[in-house]
Amino acid sequence: MSTYTVTDTAPRELAGKIASDIRQFSRYYGQPAEADIHNYLEEIEALLRAGYLKTYTFGFRKGDLWVMSYEYSVRQGELVGGRPGGIEPNLDVTGASYLNFLTYSDTWFNEQTDAQRTAFRAALPIQRTPMNEPSYSGGYWMVDRSYGANGTEISRRQFKR
Repeated sequence: MSTYTVTDTAPRELAGKIASDIRQFSRYYGQPAEADIHNYLEEIEALLRAGYLKTYTFGFRKGDLWVMSYEYSVRQGELVGGRPGGIEPNLDVTGASYLNFLTYSDTWFNEQTDAQRTAFRAALPIQRTPMNEPSYSGGYWMVDRSYGANGTEISRRQFKR
C-alpha cells in the first residue's frame, strides 16, 4: 500500500498506471498498437484532470458481448495505492476484436454545455464514435487492483468468460 500527497501530477500518475496496463495488455494480445498507447494516456489524463472520467474499459468483444475486459472506475475519497500490471496473459480471444470504451462522469453532463463538451472532445488525441457498451452477460468479474493519488481512487476489475 502506498500513500500520496496532494499534487497537480495526480492525473498523470493515475493515467500512467492505466497506460502501463494497456501496454502490458498490448504485449500479450497484440492490441492496441504501441503507437496508440501514448494517445490513450493523454486522453485519460485530460479526462481525469477535468473530473470527466467515470469508467475506462479496454478488452476484446465478439458482437455486442465482452469476451474479456479490464474496467477502471474513478471514485473520490480515501486512497488505496497500488502498482500497475497483473494483466492476465493467454486468454482465448480468437475471433474477437479489440475495443477501448469509456463513460463520462456526472460532472461532464451537469457542468458543461454541449458546445463545451464538443470543444473538449475535439482537443483530445482520441476521437471516439458514440456507441452502446457491450454486454457483460455470461461471465464473471474479479476486482484485482486499486490506484490512488490526490483524493482520487481508480479501482480495476477484470471480466472474463
